Amino acid sequence: MTSARIALLAITALCVTGTAAAQDLLIRGARVHTAAAAGTLENADVLVQNGRIAALGAGLAAPAGAVVVDAQGRALTPGLFGGLTQIG
Repeated sequence: MTSARIALLAITALCVTGTAAAQDLLIRGARVHTAAAAGTLENADVLVQNGRIAALGAGLAAPAGAVVVDAQGRALTPGLFGGLTQIG
């Protein structure tokens, strides 16, 4: 497993724990695989607030005090995505 995938898994794990719920997180520039009709979004930003996805799009502004992760060119998949697929 590459270090980038480990980092994204760690970020995802932090997002679902109660201790990280108060920390805002902005993931910038990821290839986001959605579980909806939107399919795959290239160079997308994901804003997580209070442990939930608050916004998805390009050029999102980071709230004051948010952790910003540069995920340029990296894959980001839904939390319960099948680990043995060819996507991401």
